[in-house]
Formats: sequence, structure tokens, C-alpha cells
Amino acid sequence: MKKRIRKHAGEAAAVIFTLLFLCGNWGNCEKVSGADVEKMELSDGTVNAELWDGEQSRQEVTDTEEKQEEKEKEDTEETQEEVTEENKEESAEEEEEIKNPLTLLLNGEPVLKAGEAAVYEVTLKNTGEEKISDIILNSAFSCPKVTWQWQEASGLNFLEDRSVLSVLEPGQEVLLFLTAQLLPEQKEPLTCTVTASPEDGVSLEAVWTSEIEPLKADFSVEKIADRSTAVAGEEISYEIRIQNTGELTLHSLITTERFLKEGIRAEFVEKEGVELNEAKDKAFIPILNPGECIVLKAKVKLPERGVEGELLNEVIVLSKETGEREVTAQASVQTLKVLDTPTPVPVQIQGGTSAIQYEGKEIPKTEDRTKTEKMHSLLAASAMLCILLVPVLKGKRKH
Repeated sequence: MKKRIRKHAGEAAAVIFTLLFLCGNWGNCEKVSGADVEKMELSDGTVNAELWDGEQSRQEVTDTEEKQEEKEKEDTEETQEEVTEENKEESAEEEEEIKNPLTLLLNGEPVLKAGEAAVYEVTLKNTGEEKISDIILNSAFSCPKVTWQWQEASGLNFLEDRSVLSVLEPGQEVLLFLTAQLLPEQKEPLTCTVTASPEDGVSLEAVWTSEIEPLKADFSVEKIADRSTAVAGEEISYEIRIQNTGELTLHSLITTERFLKEGIRAEFVEKEGVELNEAKDKAFIPILNPGECIVLKAKVKLPERGVEGELLNEVIVLSKETGEREVTAQASVQTLKVLDTPTPVPVQIQGGTSAIQYEGKEIPKTEDRTKTEKMHSLLAASAMLCILLVPVLKGKRKH
């Protein structure tokens, strides 16, 4: 009887093992000697172990497919979330349009000239079915020194700290103008920001950026001497003309007067509105408007000796707006060599018993020398004539 039971138990175990093999469902697996060994506990308490590499590969493929399915599921869920988020944003925008029927547009010039006035167009429209009241308007600029103001318009009220559009009827569109005064020294791009805040609603903002064309800073310098030639000891006067030939007002002009020859120094003449240093060889001009010309005067007294040839005088001018760029003007005067004054020489003529002595005069340095020589010749001839007439006069007396 026991043998039959064992026989039937063995057959039953074989059937169960076959079914499990076909289903691919093995029991607990563990690592044994570097291979996967499947362990199954039979009904009689024995354990059956068998190596099965092919089944492990099939299990790995199954796991990979399950992971792929999970990833696809996650991607699908993320896509659905993104679509849902986009739908929410679109819905929010639609709700915003429904809640705020006010539209705001801002237009301006793409390029602005520094120092000029810029005009911006501000368009407000009520796209809703109900009127919008008390729309507060404000503006701001990237350069805080820029001044601005709204131009007068129907329904636009100007308060101390803000401007208010009283009402905007359904479908009504209003065009307003905003004027801004740019700075003369403006160089960087200018950004204008306009905000419109209804009494009941969401504030709107519009932005416009313009490039800036800077003003040109330039000036010219001219220097003129009151003579072209001079001699030692004389005084020379110079006239310096400085004109603003640019578009920008010039500030802090420094003018330096100098001679290229050592030992000679010119001085500026005092002038109202112009500051001079202690040596009077530098002049400070506070401001010079576009097109304006200022005239400075300088003078120099030449030394008594050591001056000969070309005498070159120059003036150097620079301004705050033009930076380190210098403008130089020169004036040339030719100095003449002065001859030393000769010592007077006495002229003596003797004849017979009488003698005539002439004390020579100083010979002039210029064209008067010829006249003096003629006078000397005439005196000499007169003396000779007197000498010749003396014997004749004596003979007449004897007779």
C-alpha cells in the first residue's frame, strides 16, 4: 500500500513539475556555483534543482518589456500633463481677455536725435461690452533725467502725480500722445514704458525702445598776429577766435598760450566771463553754445636782444565734450636784426691858414642815410670853395 502511495505521489509530482515548466513559473531561485538553480519543494519534502539558462533569458526579456511599457506609460502621462498645462494657460489667457477688455499699444520712432523731443503714440481701446472708467496712465524711461508729459486730449485729466482717462465706452478707441525731452548728451538706447491701470481690472504695460543718434561736438580755432614783422623790444598783439562748429554745447574749454622759443612768454588780456591763471598763459571758458564764437586777446613784448628769424606762437584748446582731442592754431612773425648805432665821427678839413671842423651826426638806421651823405658832400664842397677864394680876396685888397 505504501509503495502505491509513493508511486502515485511521484507521478503527481512529475505532472506538477511538467505544468510548472510549461507555464515558466519556477520557484525561488538562488545562485549556486555561478549558475541559476531552480528549487522546488515536492510534496514529500524533497527538493528538485535544475540549471535553466534559457528560462532566465526569457525572464530578462519579459522584464525589459515590462520596463518599456512602464516608460511609455510615464511618457504618455507627461504628455497628457503638458497638454493639460497648455490648455490651462490658454484658458487663463482667454479668461484674462474676458476679464480685461482694455488693450494698450505704444508706438515711437526707431531712432531718436539726442537733445530733441520724442513723441510716442499711445492707443487705448475698450473691446468689452461695458464702459471702463478712471484709467490711470503713467510712463517711465530708462534714463531718469528725461522729462515727459502727456499732451492734452478730451477726457484726459491731469492730476498732481498722475494722469487719468475718465471713461472709455464699449468699442471706443482713443489715441494719446506722450512727449519726452531727450538730453543733449544722450547716447545710450532709450526705453519708454507706459502703463494703463483701470479702476476695476488688470494693469497693462507696453514698451518701446529707440536707438539714439548722439550730437556732434566740434570747434575751430584761429589765431592772427597784428603784424608780420617785428624788431627786438616791440610788443606784438594776438587775436584768438574759438567757434563752436558742432551741435553740442561745449563746457570747460581750456586755452593755453605759448611760444616755441624759450625765454618768450605771452599773456592773455583780461576778458569778462573768462578765467585766467596766475601766469595768465591759460584761459578757462565755462561754456560755448553751438555756433557761438568767442575772441580772446594775448600780447607779448619781445626781448631787446637775442631775437632773430621766425617767431612762432601757438594756442592749444580742448573741451570736456571732445575729451583729449586738442585743436592747435599758430601765428608766425618774422623778427628783423637791428644794427648797432655807430659812434659819431668828427669831420675836419684844413686849407692854408684856415681850418673848418664838422662834427658828424648820428647816421640813421633807415633810408635817411643817403640824405646825410649828400649834406656832408655839400659841406665839403663849400669848404673847398672858401679855401680857393681866400687868395683871390687877398690879391684884391693889395691892389
